[in-house]
Amino acid sequence: VMAYLVEHADRVVPKEELLDELWGDRFVSESALSTAVKHARRVLGDSGTEQRVIRTVHGRGFRLVAEVERIAHQPTEDMPDRTEPMLRSAGGLRRIPRAPRLIGRDDDLERLRSLLAPSVVVSVVGPGGVGKTSLALTIAHELAMLDDHDVWFCDLVAQTDEGVAAEVLSVVDNTAGTGGVTVDRIVERIGDGTATLFLDNCEHVLAGVRSLANALLDRLAQLSIVTTSREVLGALDERVVRLAGLQGGDPDSPAVQLFIQRSGEQGVLEDSAESRQAAVLVADRLEGLPLAIELAASRLASASPSELLGALDDQLALLRGGTGLDRHSTMEQTIAWSYDLLA
Repeated sequence: VMAYLVEHADRVVPKEELLDELWGDRFVSESALSTAVKHARRVLGDSGTEQRVIRTVHGRGFRLVAEVERIAHQPTEDMPDRTEPMLRSAGGLRRIPRAPRLIGRDDDLERLRSLLAPSVVVSVVGPGGVGKTSLALTIAHELAMLDDHDVWFCDLVAQTDEGVAAEVLSVVDNTAGTGGVTVDRIVERIGDGTATLFLDNCEHVLAGVRSLANALLDRLAQLSIVTTSREVLGALDERVVRLAGLQGGDPDSPAVQLFIQRSGEQGVLEDSAESRQAAVLVADRLEGLPLAIELAASRLASASPSELLGALDDQLALLRGGTGLDRHSTMEQTIAWSYDLLA
């Protein structure tokens, strides 16, 4: 929040802009934004009364009112000028969706990092709602900040086996509307440099992804491919990162911390022994599944923790998000996505 306000210190930044730019598609209430601003003020020795650093412009948003000094970067022999590589990395980031803040996935991230290498496929595998895409996005953003490393992120959720190559080409080549879809064109656009191609949501197009991955790795020695899927791809030399639910069992466990954090963003969970115990029980009942935990936390807007716990006897009816038709908007749709793929 502070970085964004400093960058736009010449104007009032609307609340909606902050929510869109910092949280992306994730639903975050205005109360959560206000809490973030409150924390920033506390760190800076400011307050809602004094507002010497961040000023609230009622009905509009926030503005940084402290003096901002812009200092030109002067590279030295010990610190070379990194302007151009950073600009290239920033361009790469625009191709990648925003990465959420992960909780309790340090070991999984480390495993994924350790398995990544040129000319390999690494598949992040697990049930719907376990956080496969979030893990992949986190690594994608890390790689995009490296010098001379191209990163491409392609969502295949709406594709068929026959449409996989066309979707990948449209991501790596914005002129893909002219000319036919061929592996040669994809290879030419990716090039011989170090690159990682992320293929998200592959379980319904396994044959198409497997065929394209094998073809690309045969031609591009410095390319690595990361897929996310509810089952393994079956590609040559495939390496697998299997995700399970977050660990629960006590108030400091990742599953419970996720529930508390998401509830805090809604501004609805009071800090009490009863609430913490209810959070432990809810997280355990939901087997640590991140999507289920987030959907449950959103229900606290209209139910107490104890009421939520009692309602979990009918989980599919309870764990509904917004009114969207996305396969992750309810647990029922998440399960149906896998069910509909069965023979």
